[in-house]
Order: sequence, then C-alpha cells, then structure tokens
Amino acid sequence: MAGDGVVSIDTVPGRSDLTVLREEREELCETLSQLDADAPTLCAGWTAMDIAAHLWAQERADGLLGLVSYAVGVPVMLAGLRAGSRIASANQRAAVRGHRRDDTAILAGLRRGPPAMFGLPVLAPGQLLENWVHHEDIRRSCGCKARPSEARVEAMLWRALRLYGRYQRRAFSQVSVCLSSHHGLRMVVGKGPPVIVQGPAGELVLYMAGRREAAEVEVAGEPAALERLSEIVLTI
Repeated sequence: MAGDGVVSIDTVPGRSDLTVLREEREELCETLSQLDADAPTLCAGWTAMDIAAHLWAQERADGLLGLVSYAVGVPVMLAGLRAGSRIASANQRAAVRGHRRDDTAILAGLRRGPPAMFGLPVLAPGQLLENWVHHEDIRRSCGCKARPSEARVEAMLWRALRLYGRYQRRAFSQVSVCLSSHHGLRMVVGKGPPVIVQGPAGELVLYMAGRREAAEVEVAGEPAALERLSEIVLTI
C-alpha cells in the first residue's frame, strides 16, 4: 500500500504549522508583487494572477471542500468518480469567484494569510503543498532556481506527500515510485517495478505534482519501469 514504505517520520521542532504556512504565503506575495499579472507560469494557460485568484478562492467555502476532502476524505473519494467530480466542480466554482475580484483585492486577501483553521495538523500540510507548488510554478517559469532546503518546510511537505501516496495509489498499479528525501525519509507509492526518485522533499513534491522537467531530482530505474512511469499523468 502506498505510504507503507515510510521508515522515518519527521519530528522537526520549531515554528508551528500555521507559522510556516503564513511565511510561505508572505514569500509568494512578495514574488507576485514583483511580476506582471499576466506573467506566465508552469500551469498551462494560467497566469500569475490566475494562480493568485485560485489560491485566494481555495480558502473560501467552496474551495475548502476540496482541501478537506483531500486531507480527511481520501477513502470516500476513492469510492467512486462522482465524488471526485463534485469536488473538482466546487474548486472550479471557487476559482471563478476569485476572478470576480480585482487584482488588488485578491493580493490583499492573500497577504492577510490563511485563516487560523489551516494551522490544524490535518489541513496545514496540504495547504502548504498547494501554496508551495504554485509558488514554484511562478518562480520556475521566470527562470528561478530551487530555493534552499529548510527543514521545517521539508517536514510539512513530506507529510503532504504521505497523504498524496494514499490518494493516488490506484494510479501506480504497474510501477512503484520510491521517494527518497535528503533528510533520510523514504516512501514507496504503488506496486510494480521500482523507479527511485531522490531529492529534497520540495522537489519530490514538484515531481509528483507533474512538474517533472522543473523538479531538481535524480530519477533511476529500469527502462521498462521508467516508460511506465512516463505514461502516468502525475498530479496532486
């Protein structure tokens, strides 16, 4: 089962989950303030302001449905496609609502930071992942390199990866992905011939989120396993 390969669990002390999340949000807003609203991103067809509106909307009522379901409703979502479709529709409506506000209002909303409820252990890792990946969507598209690894951020992103492993295990029925972080954490997602992906947790997140070319990771495996992995649409 995905996630059963975890042999070490982070216990990194320090700042609270909410503090880490709000710090990432501050960095994201600083990046956005230096770019044009129409700046390209790694998300095809999405501009920097599209991403800003998406993140703003996700913390409203409709968008929250998808995040909560991702964090605590994984077994329910895997029970059938209709549940996933309803969640996707809710997120889409939330993004549209975000676009109805002007750019200044969206950025002001983002700068206020995520509501305190997102500091809950069950929500914080997933929300950090969402903000971190989209921040990198913007940064990498502008030619920026990977940010220095920071232990507390890496620990939270690893927790989010564990949730992802549970959520996506059916997609990896023909190949297993062995994720290995620079902090000594390891996890196996799927079943089948192994592909080993090594790097900081943040880069592993990018890779598993479908940003394969942008992710600074090392990938190794037999040609057949690598081909099978290339056929899977990676997304978080």
